[in-house]
Amino acid sequence: MREEVLDIGCGAKKEGTVNVDINSDVRPNVVCDGHFLPFKNETFDKCILRHMLEHSEEPPQLISECYRILKTNGLIDVTFPNFASFTVLLEWFKKKPAYSDDLIFGNKKERMRWQWHKQLCTTITVESLLEQHRFNVQKIVGHPPNIGSKRMQFLGKFLVKLFPQRAGNVTILAKKKQLGFNH
Repeated sequence: MREEVLDIGCGAKKEGTVNVDINSDVRPNVVCDGHFLPFKNETFDKCILRHMLEHSEEPPQLISECYRILKTNGLIDVTFPNFASFTVLLEWFKKKPAYSDDLIFGNKKERMRWQWHKQLCTTITVESLLEQHRFNVQKIVGHPPNIGSKRMQFLGKFLVKLFPQRAGNVTILAKKKQLGFNH
């Protein structure tokens, strides 16, 4: 039996998934807002949110919709840029600015990276959001940056293995909890 996968905010259309995006120019299977999905309850085995959550006006509504359309024990796969990454924290320590936008966004390059985001996600906030919406976190994976020398890339991979919650991009895999009295 084939796994039914929904990719919300798919960007470029991917084969083997039901692709949903609010932008018709990317030619998704369904054009709609991910906060209000036109699917029946418990339709999909997996729901993918890749770099989508940080652009959401209402992350709780988006996660609630994912819960609704997932089958029992279905998986949600959430990838996001981590606002509590080593990179962002190093910017804070290097600059040592007074409390201002510079404390949050650092230099102009960092400000450009974050300007389109409506949410500043961290591993802790996303994990908490998923748990509040009856998901059990199964795995947290940090993605090391692919920049710098080979030595720096090796160090990045090593640090991300030790501290995935401090990676620049993080993926959280969580399973939909069954409703009932057993926890």
